[in-house]
Amino acid sequence: MKRLLLFIPLFLPLFGFGQLEPKPEISVMSGYMWGGSLTTTSGDLKISDGQNWAFTLGVPLPQGITAELIYVRLDSDLRYKGVNSSGRFVDSTLADLSTNYFQIGGLRELQTGTNLVPYGVFALGATLFSPKSTYSDEWVLSFSLGGGLKYYFSDRIGIKVDGRFLFPLYLTGGGFFCGTGGCGLGIGSSSVFLQGFVDGGIILRLGS
Repeated sequence: MKRLLLFIPLFLPLFGFGQLEPKPEISVMSGYMWGGSLTTTSGDLKISDGQNWAFTLGVPLPQGITAELIYVRLDSDLRYKGVNSSGRFVDSTLADLSTNYFQIGGLRELQTGTNLVPYGVFALGATLFSPKSTYSDEWVLSFSLGGGLKYYFSDRIGIKVDGRFLFPLYLTGGGFFCGTGGCGLGIGSSSVFLQGFVDGGIILRLGS
């Protein structure tokens, strides 16, 4: 019984205050993002995993929904394993690459009456793949699906853990990364591309 009483203070902060008044929020997060791979008609493209950064702005709306703007960035590299234009098998790094997500979506929180708040989120937008080489930038439509937990220390500041699946959308039969030498990689109709991240960070609540 004495041991149980020692653990009670650890859980008291979860019940420090009631439901928070909805306010705009800014979040800054970082964590691990997997880059995903894409099967083309001549080989496989792989974006290396790595540390990412994410920034969100949430604005509360009626019916318990929060409109969220999110920007996610991953700096890594693009690798290719397959057949080159000469018919030879290659496994090499094509370029350093930044992956950038610009999305807007809806976030719904599950009110628990405490300062620990779970949520789910769905967002739509665009993704920019920007290689640092002679290849041109590639813009595609994208959507994301995920959720997480918020923990508020006060009415002004909190922390969050956020995880999302990211889905870039490609038109079948197109080229991927065209440069000064032309487009060497075609996308087959069965191409599937999935990225995702798990992040943690700080929440800043705005307004009076």
